[in-house]
Amino acid sequence: MQWKMGDLKAWVSDKLMLLLGYSRPTVVQYVIGLSRTTSSPSDFLGKLVDIGLSATSETRAFAEEIFAKVPRKASGINLYQRQEREAALLVKKQRRPMLFWRLMTTTMMLVVALEMVLMFLQLLRQEKMTLVRNVSGRRLIIRKMKMTRHHTFVNREEERRVKRRTSQNEDDDSESDEERLRDQREREELERKMKERYASATRKLAEPKPTKREEEEAVRRSNALEEDGIDTLRKVSRQEYLKKREQKKLEELRDDIEDEQYLFDGVKLTEAEYREMRYKKEIYNLVKKRSEEADNTDEYRMPEAYDEDGGVNQEKRFAVALQRYRFVFEDQIDFIKASVMDGVNFEEELPTEDLEESMAKSAFEKLQEDRKTLPMYPYRDELLQAVHDHQIGCTQPRRVAAMSVAARVSQEMGVKLGHEDITRFRPDLKLLISSATLDAEKFSDYFDSAPIFKIPGRRFPVEIHYTKAPEADYLDAAVVTALQIHVTQQPGDGDILVFLTGQEEIETAEEILKHRTRGLGTKIPELIICPIYANLPTELQAKIFEPTPEGARKVVLATNIAETSLTIDGIKYVIDPGFCKMKSYNPRSGMESLLVTPISKASANQRAGRSGRTGPGKCFRLYTAYNYYNDLDDNTVPEIQRTNLANVVLSLKSLGIHDLLNFDFMDPPPAEALLKALELLFALSALNKLGELTKVGRRMAEFPLDPMLSKMIVASEKYQCSDEVISIAAMLSVGGSIFYRPKDKQVHADTARMNFHTGNVGDHTALLKIYSSWKETNYSTQWCYENYIQVRSMKRAKRHKRSIRGAVGKS
Repeated sequence: MQWKMGDLKAWVSDKLMLLLGYSRPTVVQYVIGLSRTTSSPSDFLGKLVDIGLSATSETRAFAEEIFAKVPRKASGINLYQRQEREAALLVKKQRRPMLFWRLMTTTMMLVVALEMVLMFLQLLRQEKMTLVRNVSGRRLIIRKMKMTRHHTFVNREEERRVKRRTSQNEDDDSESDEERLRDQREREELERKMKERYASATRKLAEPKPTKREEEEAVRRSNALEEDGIDTLRKVSRQEYLKKREQKKLEELRDDIEDEQYLFDGVKLTEAEYREMRYKKEIYNLVKKRSEEADNTDEYRMPEAYDEDGGVNQEKRFAVALQRYRFVFEDQIDFIKASVMDGVNFEEELPTEDLEESMAKSAFEKLQEDRKTLPMYPYRDELLQAVHDHQIGCTQPRRVAAMSVAARVSQEMGVKLGHEDITRFRPDLKLLISSATLDAEKFSDYFDSAPIFKIPGRRFPVEIHYTKAPEADYLDAAVVTALQIHVTQQPGDGDILVFLTGQEEIETAEEILKHRTRGLGTKIPELIICPIYANLPTELQAKIFEPTPEGARKVVLATNIAETSLTIDGIKYVIDPGFCKMKSYNPRSGMESLLVTPISKASANQRAGRSGRTGPGKCFRLYTAYNYYNDLDDNTVPEIQRTNLANVVLSLKSLGIHDLLNFDFMDPPPAEALLKALELLFALSALNKLGELTKVGRRMAEFPLDPMLSKMIVASEKYQCSDEVISIAAMLSVGGSIFYRPKDKQVHADTARMNFHTGNVGDHTALLKIYSSWKETNYSTQWCYENYIQVRSMKRAKRHKRSIRGAVGKS
């Protein structure tokens, strides 16, 4: 059976990799062309030996297989046709001298005829001319016969080529259909197995089947909700239209007044016309005055354009510039106290007897005392009943917070930390969704009106302060505010928490604080600077939980991880610049990036609440109240709407969910992102042209990795380098937290990092060198310290490699 050219090239490339150890497209093309010019497998084997291959049994088998698979042009011509073609060529060669001699004979006859014309009579002349015409007619007939024979031969050859091409296309189409049907059967089998596996691993609820009346009632309610949604959209659209119409009518009224003043200037108007003109002016002035009063409120507004009738007011422009200059470089920042977040005194809800008994407990029972001081304690019976009655789910995406929760649970249960996950073997275990800023109503509606159980948190009153004007450099403003609080407030009054966007800003702020406090010496109390971010070593992260010495103040420089996941004792002052780093995905370019973006109102309130955990606190927001109420979104954009969906689409396809555009997402992602994810999976051969999962796609779905990394692992088996590629994929899955670059040893850290790039190798080869070197030292921790590499990240890469290798064995 002859193969398609693309499949044949891939097969020859794989065989050359086994025989020679390398393969190039030009070499593959040369070998295929060489096989077409040979007449037998032994002849082809001799030519392969001549170009450098060894005459082994593998080479002989390769020669026989490729000779059978390579299509040949002359395969459709039998022996009789070939003999007929050779005879036709021979006749054509023989006719050339015969035509020459015939032409010469005719010329001589014409000369003789001319002489006879002069010698004989007119009758003989006519007979000679008849002879000449007969000779010309015979020559014309011969030419026509030759042309007819030639066209007949060409038409036969063209018909043979069309038949051969049609048969090959039919064979290719049949092979493609068979392959697609085989993939479809395997895909259905995979969907069935995955559904059975998930069904066996998940506890099934014994819910009664709804009756026909209940189904009709559900349909009626769904239709009613859709009608209510349409009415709401209609009202919102009407309000937006009225705003635009008001502005348009105001502009029309102004144009009418200006036109009448220009057209009737110096013309005496009647009393009715005068009343109408005055009425229009009064209406216009009232509306204009109302809008100006709304604009002149005590709040921040965007600067004006400084243009009046095409001219630029330079004095006004530079006056505002000087005002901005003072705001940027002032030593202090002016704040406005805007509001106070009320606290929740949960201890008042505790029975007096329980408090007295809690105070009388011994030190041995301190854990039980702590339980009674928790905000959840008064609601313990209601919570246990809710957990008993309803199905609940739990999420905790942050590793640091998950570690803290695990340590607390192990302390509560009195067991060792690090037991096997047995939730799938214990269907009676239930989990909980818990968050301080979660949109609970949204989740409740999505999960069929699930009940909501609210527990008020332990929070003291918090004063909210805004700046008078926006700050041009929020990093410098945060440092100035921290020093301002440290100098003006008594030491020991409370610690400071500063929210920044990432490691670079935290290290810069740490340098500035150290530089400014070092110059003041003993004039100010001691300021302890404690950074906290993901790439920081664990022993340095633990410093933020150490108690502050007497007479000193601690300032914690943290990312948004300190918003909800960590509770640091002693924090009284919070500085909120209003920014955070958020992962964003651009479907058009296919690139993910971390962008500094404004936070949401929910995040701002959560940051402010950090200062009211252990006592009354203050939150200093480095933006105006106008920015908070008008520029910030209510909630953070869901991650599914700003991330690459290729992995999600691959998982849904493997579960048998094909209608992705109409899938019931809680927060539907953009359609463009879904289409780009499908295009990427098609380019990786995970989907066929009909959007169905292929055999390669089913193998890629088994790996807990990005689809591109999964395809890299699948393709590595063909080149026999799976172990190296799995190591690279495991290191890439860890992210950018492999290297540690301390401020005081940057040169040493950069030198150690460049040593892994010896030979001008790329990042992937360097990561492979790092993992191989660490493995050769028997996974030494000291080796990581000497090369400025995070031990925690390397251990996580080791776990990832073990899980990937297990997935490779299953697939």
